[in-house]
Amino acid sequence: MLIPEAKKYLLISIGFLLIAFSLSPDVWLSPTTTIIGAEHSDIWAHIWGNWRTEQSLFIDGQLPYQENHLNHPYGGALYHVDLLNSLFAIPLRLIFSP
Repeated sequence: MLIPEAKKYLLISIGFLLIAFSLSPDVWLSPTTTIIGAEHSDIWAHIWGNWRTEQSLFIDGQLPYQENHLNHPYGGALYHVDLLNSLFAIPLRLIFSP
């Protein structure tokens, strides 16, 4: 039997989950293909940065400091604000989708 304090927190957590589901049903129904946020937000840039870090490390074998597709045909320095977070997220990215 749950103690009264734990029961209260469980009910609050369930309430928050129901509210979250009602505000973002697409994410819950197709979590591997939906990105939360407005189409002009920077969420896509963060997901791209995570993908680019993974590609640079595992395909090119180098850290993602140079990007040939920027400033074509010369390339340029890649400024990726989430480089450390991208490195930490690689194990999660391999288990889950972006």
